[in-house]
Amino acid sequence: ESLATPRLMDFLAEEKIFHIAIDEAHCVSEWGETFRPSYLELSKCIEAIQPAVVSAFTATASPTVAEAIARYIFGADAFSLVSADIDKPNIRYSIEPTLCPAHTLLRLVTEKPKPLIVFDQSRNGVRAICETIRENTSLDARFYHAGLSREEKNAVETWFMGSVDGVLTATCAYGMGVDKKNIRTVIHYSEPPSVEAYIQESGRGGRDGATAEAVLLRREEHHAKAKKEGSLVNEADRLRAARKAAFLEYASSKTCRREYLHRLMGSELASPCSGCDICDGSAPASPEGYEAIRYFFGKNGRRFDLRQSLRLLSQPRVQALAAKGRGLAGTDPDPAGAFIAVQPTCAGAGILSGWKEDEVRILLREALASGILEAGSGIFGKHKLLLSRRRIALEV
Repeated sequence: ESLATPRLMDFLAEEKIFHIAIDEAHCVSEWGETFRPSYLELSKCIEAIQPAVVSAFTATASPTVAEAIARYIFGADAFSLVSADIDKPNIRYSIEPTLCPAHTLLRLVTEKPKPLIVFDQSRNGVRAICETIRENTSLDARFYHAGLSREEKNAVETWFMGSVDGVLTATCAYGMGVDKKNIRTVIHYSEPPSVEAYIQESGRGGRDGATAEAVLLRREEHHAKAKKEGSLVNEADRLRAARKAAFLEYASSKTCRREYLHRLMGSELASPCSGCDICDGSAPASPEGYEAIRYFFGKNGRRFDLRQSLRLLSQPRVQALAAKGRGLAGTDPDPAGAFIAVQPTCAGAGILSGWKEDEVRILLREALASGILEAGSGIFGKHKLLLSRRRIALEV
């Protein structure tokens, strides 16, 4: 915005600037086409200043973004493209399919090595995620976004820079210009808008060269929404939706994560994969809670509505040995893992007793929205839940 003011451009033109260097050039496309349109005026500024040399640098540019950078910065002028390998072999990539993001996130932030950062797309989102972590764990968690004052940002940056076990929830505002080298885990609570954004943000991990993890939560609802956005009328909106949809396919791919990211960036993986959940065989076959839902509604289809199912799935378990004797132990084969509570009323009752009731509610609603479950119709089965008759592909 400042560079575009006529007074500053006139001053710089008079100073005979030799070289203009633009760092983080992918932002011209990533941000200029959304909330920082002044970035798209860079070529006009360069033309007014008339430097002898113009260079643009970025660590993350797919062919589509590289073309946008050339268009917005160099205009019709000829340019040379110099590229390097984008691979970060010390980062292990994985996908966590989820039907209840909060439940999955709490497990991950508890299990994964720290310092740890959780990225989300909105200011309200990172604040809410931070509060959820604080309320449900003993972890030291704080949040960071562009709406904080400079003093607040400095305080959070100083704390996280010195922390060895902290959890930071942040928007993309935390990243460029901040270099904490020992981040061990980067979690994306929601999918970023493009492969460039994902590689940039996941690359916050492991800057000291030691092993780090990059984990992406995969939500069925977001994939369904991305398909609908493909019909947007506005060309710029449609291109952004297409870039996001292309990245979302990464989360559904059954091939090497690292290789797929390289392909989206228009390059090839030059060496064997150094770490991903596909190649090491640890990719989850289905989201948490999915098998419990299949078991419960496989036994109790068309018996209970949403409210009744929620109560039954969430109820504390009875003594496992006694339940097992009645054939009601669900999928828990271990009598030692017993709970003392009310007698179960059906097969699978209490199978999700380890989840909070709100989490089970979200799980059921997401299972309905994504087509795993459906509500019955007719006189006797109206509103009663059952497994969908459509085949749902949830495997990663």
